[in-house]
Amino acid sequence: MLQRLDFKRAHSDDTEFTTTLEQLREQIDLADETIIAALAKRMRIVDEIGLYKQKNHVAILQPERWREILSSRIEAGVRRNLSERFMRELYAVSMRNPSCTRKPNLKKTIKLSPEDPMTEHDFAGQNIRDREAAWTFGGETPASFSEHVQKSVPFYDAGHDLVCKLSDYFVKDQSVYYDLGTSTGRLVGKLARRHAQRPGVQWVGIDIEPAMIKQARVENEGTAGLEFMVEDISLFPYEASDLMVAYYTVQFVPPAIRQNLFNRLFQTLNWGGAFIMFEKVRACDARFQDIIQTLYTDYKLDQGYTPSEIINKTRSLKGILEPFSTQGNLDLLKRAGFVDIISVFKYLCFEGFLAIT
Repeated sequence: MLQRLDFKRAHSDDTEFTTTLEQLREQIDLADETIIAALAKRMRIVDEIGLYKQKNHVAILQPERWREILSSRIEAGVRRNLSERFMRELYAVSMRNPSCTRKPNLKKTIKLSPEDPMTEHDFAGQNIRDREAAWTFGGETPASFSEHVQKSVPFYDAGHDLVCKLSDYFVKDQSVYYDLGTSTGRLVGKLARRHAQRPGVQWVGIDIEPAMIKQARVENEGTAGLEFMVEDISLFPYEASDLMVAYYTVQFVPPAIRQNLFNRLFQTLNWGGAFIMFEKVRACDARFQDIIQTLYTDYKLDQGYTPSEIINKTRSLKGILEPFSTQGNLDLLKRAGFVDIISVFKYLCFEGFLAIT
């Protein structure tokens, strides 16, 4: 029986066989190059169509057109001896990956290993990886966070400028100032550099995520009078201060302890000191909420986010991002003891508050 078995060899010493095999492999390489070039061209056209539809407020997916494409391509494939199953799977993959030609705009592109179960449907933009109800500011998020938040939050940098200008009214010599939830430290870095000539001024950026603090130290290296600390802002032992800033931070503090945080901030501030808070806010009723949320979704689409990325981000923030309404935030401030409160910025669902003790 063993004599009848045909054992296959890895290689052949037959020169003619080797030459013919190499010629066939070269044909495969050329065919693959043609396939890849054709797929890249197709994806570029798909992206162009998608942007054109978006600009003209037309739904991206057209079911009738998709059925027409699938039917005609399967028929064309079968005529060329390709199985119906193969053609169906090929176009199903192309349907799930409509934007393969978009260039990654990360400082570092994230590559998935074969063991990594995540797909493009687990990304929230700028290759930030997140699953449902699992948004995190740690991991690899800090490396692309600044770019992501600038693109996601309207007038993000303009808000920084406004905070810096407001700080001129409250920063005094020989005092300490806090940036709560500092993330990559861009805002507190600007504040420290703006008031660098004031003697004895100390700026402290606090964040609970070690990876964020590490990134903040890198981005603000050499800035005098600036310190970053890995701490919980709800438990930190603050010194008396004349200015405290929370730039889109409190919305991530669990509602159950949010009032206690406001109470502590009010008690920390000197008389005449200020708390500047920027927050995502909910509208005052369901109708306005629908309008504002739709306009904000349109804003993100205009910024180049795909519908998949927008949905992924929303899902990842379940139970993590808990914005209050404008009135809800005012109530928190007033219960803590703040009396003089004014809105200094408002755009759709984003608002900035100035509260003075």
